[in-house]
Amino acid sequence: MKTIKILHVEDDEATIELVKAMLKDKKYDIHIVRDGLEAIKTASSIFDIILMDIKLPKKNGREAAKFIKENFPKVPVVATTAYKFGIEGDDSIFDGYLRKPFTKNLLEEKIDKSIITKKNVLNAIMQALIFTIIGGTVGFLLKMLLELIF
Repeated sequence: MKTIKILHVEDDEATIELVKAMLKDKKYDIHIVRDGLEAIKTASSIFDIILMDIKLPKKNGREAAKFIKENFPKVPVVATTAYKFGIEGDDSIFDGYLRKPFTKNLLEEKIDKSIITKKNVLNAIMQALIFTIIGGTVGFLLKMLLELIF
């Protein structure tokens, strides 16, 4: 099973340490950046999910998420905020949100759900391509093999 790569964008040290502690038993590779500008520079399709605080220095989480979704639309970006979601701006750019303080179970559930959704979309695209290009029995067998691998 591949290691899940998480970009955690957070400027509060206590929250960073809390999330690390919550996820320590999981096989996650967590990369931490502390402001929205650094999130934009670091973000790429290698990440399976991005956890994004909204109130950040240099560039806020909404601006960073907008840039990331425009350039890496398949990477889920989940807002983490202590504020009521949807009140202060357009939050439709996010694939979900966690309101602080959140529990370990909610955090793990949000990560798992976002990654499963991303995987399902990629599998659907892959299946459509296989059936279009190869078709028939060979395409079906290749599809089954790829599902075992991924």
